[in-house]
Amino acid sequence: MTSAPFAPMMWVEPGMSNWAYRDRVSYPRWANEDHIEPVPGSAVDFNQVEQCIRDLCDRFDVRDFAFDPQLGPQMLTGLQEDGFLVTAMRQVLTAAMSAPPA
Repeated sequence: MTSAPFAPMMWVEPGMSNWAYRDRVSYPRWANEDHIEPVPGSAVDFNQVEQCIRDLCDRFDVRDFAFDPQLGPQMLTGLQEDGFLVTAMRQVLTAAMSAPPA
């Protein structure tokens, strides 16, 4: 097995151009360069995400991974039950975060 950092992102294809404009990021180019994976439809299919994670674990020496538990609790539970080391990492801003520099 190969050991390397890897962070695939599933991205809803229909809104990609709008988000690219809003965020000033070239998501369509990232998709063309295989940095993100566009998925059809208006929502990400968590079964597809889970299968991608399992495929990557077969290809690479994945030791652990983290994701927001609010977005896929059933997937998180299934992966943990199968012995994967999964860390919950919420994607929220809190009052404890410092203000940006002036």
